[in-house]
Amino acid sequence: MGHELAKAYIQIIPTVKGLKSSLEKELSGDYPPVKDTGRKIGDGIVSGVSKTVKVGFAAAGTVAAGAFTASIAKGFKRLQTIENASKALEGMGLTAAGIKQVMQDANLAVKGTAFGLGEAAQAAKGLTAAGIKPGKEMERILRLVGDTAAQSGENIASMGAVWNKIAAKGKLTGEEAAQLLERGIPVWQALSQHMGITAEQAMDLASKSKISFNDFATSMEKMFGGSALAMGNTVKGSFDNMGAALGRFGAALLKEFYPLAVPALKKITETIDALTVKVTPLAVAGRQAFDRFTGALNTSVKGSQSYLELFIAKKKN
Repeated sequence: MGHELAKAYIQIIPTVKGLKSSLEKELSGDYPPVKDTGRKIGDGIVSGVSKTVKVGFAAAGTVAAGAFTASIAKGFKRLQTIENASKALEGMGLTAAGIKQVMQDANLAVKGTAFGLGEAAQAAKGLTAAGIKPGKEMERILRLVGDTAAQSGENIASMGAVWNKIAAKGKLTGEEAAQLLERGIPVWQALSQHMGITAEQAMDLASKSKISFNDFATSMEKMFGGSALAMGNTVKGSFDNMGAALGRFGAALLKEFYPLAVPALKKITETIDALTVKVTPLAVAGRQAFDRFTGALNTSVKGSQSYLELFIAKKKN
């Protein structure tokens, strides 16, 4: 075990060192005035991540360098998606407590499935806009979105877009039913079993806007409830679960350092704006110099042309 830990440690540390140059490049690019800022931010993040790895390494066991790098990328994307969803919810007027509840609902909805919190948060944002309340209702609907997504082989975000339309309207229409059918969801059969009617009668009710969102959701629950959890036990689901776990691991490493990107990028933006102000007069001066050059060149050509014409005329005489 000690040998394996040492081997993994040797593999991971170069990866962390490589992470530093990548972060510096992302934060500063090739602008000399801002490279120092990017270097300092990169040093801070990598130093913190390295310390975190060293402290928790004994408990982590053998971790391949490639998996570690993947976890950083997945973790960053996870934090970014959650941040975007949280800001969108804030823009909808949700309080900090409300946003926290939505995120908790999203986490509970995908726990044990092959889906990640990031995509569930995105779906939750759309459902909130459609009128679904945070809490048990949000968790239930998110689970059902995940169940139908698992059945169709799509992600939660894509399937969530269809559910958002139905929730916003408060009823199922032929348009959304067609989208579900295209995704392999037998919506008419599910409704006929739930409502005790034929598929044709279900289609007729939908055409008259008489199938409520609740009836639709309950029919999906009766037919597909638990599908996302079951799919999580397949080989593909297990791989996806592993990917989600890597994302959680990477997010845990980056959580304290992720906010540093905002002030760093703002400072870089301010520097670029300052450079833009300074370079504008240079561009104007360059254009004026070019105009003078082309003017002088044109005068010279005309003078040469006149001299040549005079020379030819004298030769003829």
